[in-house]
Amino acid sequence: MLPRGWPARALIVQDMGNDRRMVHAVAARTGGSGGGSPQALEEAIAWMVRLQSHDDDTTRTGCAQWRAADPEHEQAWLQLSDLTDQWPVLPAMPAGIASAAVDLALARKQRRHAFKLLGLTGIGIGAWLTVRQTADWRHWRADHTASRGERRRIVLEDGTQLFLNTATSVALDFRPDSRRILLQEGEIYLETGSDAGQSGYRPLSVRSRSGEFVALGTRFLVRQEPNFALLQVDEGRVALNGHVHADGTPLIAHPGQRYRVSAQGARVVSDAEAKTLALAGWIDGVLEVHDMRLADFVDEAERYRRGWISCDPAVAEWRLSGVFRLDDMDEVLRSLQRTLPIRIEVRWGYWVRIHPKG
Repeated sequence: MLPRGWPARALIVQDMGNDRRMVHAVAARTGGSGGGSPQALEEAIAWMVRLQSHDDDTTRTGCAQWRAADPEHEQAWLQLSDLTDQWPVLPAMPAGIASAAVDLALARKQRRHAFKLLGLTGIGIGAWLTVRQTADWRHWRADHTASRGERRRIVLEDGTQLFLNTATSVALDFRPDSRRILLQEGEIYLETGSDAGQSGYRPLSVRSRSGEFVALGTRFLVRQEPNFALLQVDEGRVALNGHVHADGTPLIAHPGQRYRVSAQGARVVSDAEAKTLALAGWIDGVLEVHDMRLADFVDEAERYRRGWISCDPAVAEWRLSGVFRLDDMDEVLRSLQRTLPIRIEVRWGYWVRIHPKG
């Protein structure tokens, strides 16, 4: 549980402007009397994020119109504003705020035993991390890679723009009658090209360990997890190869849809589940989360930092919403420590553990 006086949820908002970069901790309690509905409160948080990022006439007018549209909107805004007033604005901080990372498995006996077997101490740790994170065997067979913490944009021969997120490797299989991108590891985003100069149509697809996705003139994201893949369509359509509806018609994802694909089949990710993480935020260099468990938040962000981070179970269920830059993981750890009642323990620069303060 959070210490007395601390909220059940915390909102961390980074001002993305060049002149003001501050983090606010905002309580966002659910339930109770006199406050807006959970949906209205989420929308109020979103408007606060927009105002922190773009405090201009258009944004202020839009926020005012939203507040006037429904009494619950105004209640939620006043609740959030009152809570914000109770919290001091933190000192200005440099750009490059990012999210923290957590790996609860770090504490598991199996991993400790593995480190003992490997005899990892001192320089050995750094050497092993280098092998683990920059010389993965998949990278040796890849045409394009992005190392941990790196994000890349590549224009392919057909005009397709291929974005690689952290720790990603892909191989290309372009033939006279087809174009295939093999996602070996990680996460990619595509804006499909016209494939000008070819005499005939060549379908473009992405194949992952969990499935194959055929682009139908589109912008979409594919992320490979250990046991499943995530597909998100932003524009156009994407066919999920090998998957059909109950009536036998091909399964096609449409804009705004997110699918989870595994050996057990494909299912649409619910709106409530999808809003926790804005999948494609990394293209703009940010990690955007909404009402996410602290454990999940730092686990997501750990992908962008070398080493491992674990957190005490006492803080794992705390909730966060916010927008964070993906440039400096260590700075976000410090910002979390300034914002939340936690204590950060760092060893050798690689191992980090988050404890409750006190």
